[in-house]
Amino acid sequence: NTASLLSMDQTDSNASNNSSSVSITPILFDVEVTHNVDDLNPEEGQTLTYTITVTNNNPTATGTNLVFTNIVPAGLTYVASSISGGDSQDEADPAGAGLSWTIASFGGGASATLTFQATVDAGAKGTYGTINNTAALTAVDQLDSVPANNTSQTTITIVGLDIGVVKSVDVANPL
Repeated sequence: NTASLLSMDQTDSNASNNSSSVSITPILFDVEVTHNVDDLNPEEGQTLTYTITVTNNNPTATGTNLVFTNIVPAGLTYVASSISGGDSQDEADPAGAGLSWTIASFGGGASATLTFQATVDAGAKGTYGTINNTAALTAVDQLDSVPANNTSQTTITIVGLDIGVVKSVDVANPL
């Protein structure tokens, strides 16, 4: 950025100092989202704990008003009141608008853990087989310098009972 004196109504005794420049190097903000679940191969009816870890990768930049969202996908049912972490949470519409967490101020190098629980629906193995669940940074006051790491996904593969029947006879040719 440069500022210069363009005109004045008096004589300037030193015209060499009538312009000045300054360079600004912005501090880049970078939040990384990591999404995990406590069991990648659950059974129908099992309750899972999802953990979203968010990290500010820049040790000197503070972010403000960060919102993280996780839409609970079909095949899972949100466990009411299980959301935790952040400064505030919203669980009003888990499968629609999604669960959301807000962090008001996120200092350089900080990390936070956001969690919730969901139960695998009956019939999910046959209907879905695998279920993808995604968490994302959906709002922040600053520009994130690495938006590619603002979303993370976990895939579960639903397992079920495998009941086999074996029939045998003790005398193959009875008298």
